[in-house]
Amino acid sequence: MEALLPSEERIAHEERAVAAELRALKRKRADEERRSSQTFGSKFVKYMCLVLYALCNYEVAAAAHYLQVWRKKNKREELDTSVLYVVVETWFLEWPDDKLGDLFDPPSAWHERLHQHAATFLREYELAEWVGSLNLNKGIAPTTEMVCDHMGALVKRDMGIDSDRGNLALSKNRSWAYKWRWRWDVGIGRVKMAAVLPVEEIRQKVGF
Repeated sequence: MEALLPSEERIAHEERAVAAELRALKRKRADEERRSSQTFGSKFVKYMCLVLYALCNYEVAAAAHYLQVWRKKNKREELDTSVLYVVVETWFLEWPDDKLGDLFDPPSAWHERLHQHAATFLREYELAEWVGSLNLNKGIAPTTEMVCDHMGALVKRDMGIDSDRGNLALSKNRSWAYKWRWRWDVGIGRVKMAAVLPVEEIRQKVGF
């Protein structure tokens, strides 16, 4: 074996040092990704949050709620909403510019299924927000029929088709509504309806 010249030895030494640094950097990044996955979910969870963020016209509430739900299911400590907002927005800022279109136009069958899952989650999120608004602003606890009709309207809006929700048998509607209420922790009977007053008493109160 020929002996290397001093300059060649130096170059070979530098190349080995660079290769070692690259391996150390890859290990560090892998460790960071693993810790991030344990804290904030897998790449699937991250992509879901970004799709929800994009579908909501860059409003972060639905994506942050999805992330909080994931943490709850996986027995992670619940975080303040403001922290989750920052996490989702940071993910979006770090997302490659050449892949922004993937958040709106899924590039593969796997991405298409994920988009469908995100759309379903978003409709159920909107339904929960609608029920909460009726509870707080009007003191109304929607019936199963009202809940299913509203979900049907959301499906029709998103897909341009009639929803099956309003056409199902009452027993199936109740089954779906029960599962939805369980998933979203929307209890039945927690909001008391306002007492219905006699007509004469109402007229006296309003001055007629």
